Amino acid sequence: MAYSIKIIILLFCLNLIFTTRIYAEEENTTFNTYLLIGRDNQQNSELLLGADIGLKSQIQLNAGLYRSKDDANTSFTRQNSLGIGSNPYHLISFSFYRDSTIQSSKIEQALLNLLNNPITNTSELKSIKYGLTTNINLDDWQFGITPILNKISLTLPTYHEFKTKTKGINLAITYLGFDNYFIAASIFRSELEDIKTSSNLNPQTRLSRWLLARITQSSASSIEGQNSSIGFGRFFMWGSISYNFQVSHSIEVFQQRLRNDIHSISTSYSLSKVTQLDFGFSYLKDSSNTTIYNTNIGLNYYW
Repeated sequence: MAYSIKIIILLFCLNLIFTTRIYAEEENTTFNTYLLIGRDNQQNSELLLGADIGLKSQIQLNAGLYRSKDDANTSFTRQNSLGIGSNPYHLISFSFYRDSTIQSSKIEQALLNLLNNPITNTSELKSIKYGLTTNINLDDWQFGITPILNKISLTLPTYHEFKTKTKGINLAITYLGFDNYFIAASIFRSELEDIKTSSNLNPQTRLSRWLLARITQSSASSIEGQNSSIGFGRFFMWGSISYNFQVSHSIEVFQQRLRNDIHSISTSYSLSKVTQLDFGFSYLKDSSNTTIYNTNIGLNYYW
């Protein structure tokens, strides 16, 4: 459910835009906890737990735990996130994050038959991502640049392991000058380095290429290589509502690449001064005409 992680992060970023105004006005330490649950038409369920701490309006710490699995227990995703940043209302702000993701998936029998002496029937895709963001925050504009390093390893049912990494950069821009409206856009590009293996399984063979492409080029397990997005929304006295459209391409593995088109709508509603309710809906269609609908609901509490 890699795409779901992206959607949830997007909804959380919208929440940060909404709450930085509160954060900027606070002189003391602030604390925010959030819980989000979701479900899609592929029988996948997801859970996100997280917290943000603002230390006297100077340093912001955040952490998150994400879990996703399907009803048949054929796939399971675990993600842990840690981040630290400076006050987002200063003219120039910085933030650093580390995301660790593990995606375990059962392999269909036809694929297992191509392997010699499989020890298990699952593959495991690991990703450790580092990002360092620099933002320029003007009255109506925000510009951001984020170099990203992603270390990737794929373990096959034979315990053969492929390793590689991607290096990329994300550029983002947000405009908040239309009264209570905002518009945001971003573009991400990365390059895949040479694929290495810790065993005698040559990554250049036709079988290895097919295995790598088959396992990593699905909507559930794709590793993002390119992404372009544009969104807009409005703030109200009671909360906010927004729409976002993304075109995402997976990393290219031996001239094979998956495209995902993602539409998402999200809304936030302030129940009180300290609680906020979030709703989200997304629609994904990939290059193989697979469609996935996802809905989620979240609750934020501000201490």
